[in-house]
Amino acid sequence: MTGAVLATKSFKSPDGEHGRNVQKAEWSPDSQFFVFSTASSGGHSPWHWQTYFYDRKRKVFKEVDDFTGPVIKRNFKLNAPDWIEVQVQGTTSDPMDIANGHPEKRRLSALH
Repeated sequence: MTGAVLATKSFKSPDGEHGRNVQKAEWSPDSQFFVFSTASSGGHSPWHWQTYFYDRKRKVFKEVDDFTGPVIKRNFKLNAPDWIEVQVQGTTSDPMDIANGHPEKRRLSALH
């Protein structure tokens, strides 16, 4: 199945003028989830690295942010079998912090 397209998703804006582009992408160690962080091509919210994953078994795309809060760093970490760690908005002293944030870890197979 080398080179086969498993799924596609458009990140184009409704007006077609801009959208989101992939910044980092990789498969989870168990090869069940394709994870990728994105940035806005229009310069909107440059601090927000919306991060998504494709669930190979369920054949759906999901946004990691929906389970963790706004992701503020593009460099997510994946660990076996399907754990993701992202840096999200907010610290104990400043819930709106977008510079440092705090880590959140989730198991992708548990995100429904």
